[in-house]
Amino acid sequence: MDYKKYLDNYFSSRTGELKNYYYKFCTPTEKEFFGEMLSELYLHSVSNLEKIKIWIEKDEYHYYAIKYIYNQRNWSKTSFKKMIIIPDSIILDSINEFPLLEDDYQEKELQYEKEVEINTKLEFLQNALNYLDYYERYVYTEYFVKKKTLRGIAGEVGLSHIAIHRIVNKIKKKLQNIIKKQNQI
Repeated sequence: MDYKKYLDNYFSSRTGELKNYYYKFCTPTEKEFFGEMLSELYLHSVSNLEKIKIWIEKDEYHYYAIKYIYNQRNWSKTSFKKMIIIPDSIILDSINEFPLLEDDYQEKELQYEKEVEINTKLEFLQNALNYLDYYERYVYTEYFVKKKTLRGIAGEVGLSHIAIHRIVNKIKKKLQNIIKKQNQI
């Protein structure tokens, strides 16, 4: 069987189905990137033919393609996410290339006010973190700071990922309540 030819036929005949699936779950900012997603899928499939041919032989390549799209959209460090998200460093570099004009003074002042507001919120959050139990601070650090997955944290501490999910939700509610109380003072 010519697997490359199978992939070419698949992409020419079933692109509409993949597009419908992609549009069902994508965010408004991701809608314009379907072509990139399709290109990523095709290049991945062609470059990994040895792995893909098992799925083709079982007549389950469509399932594989849908799972690939799902994973590329939902995981934060995929090649698709890297392609559609502009890194902050590039944005900062482009801002620093142009000298500050007189008219930009007001905009710079607004930016400073936003930074002060963000710093205030960060101080509130830091104070709120002091009210967390030890295990909650650990889960907070692993999940929100180090960006580990629920399953990864669960494997480290020996709990189920559902239990870690509940702890994360408990932390969120606790922090929201503490920050609300601090704002009222």
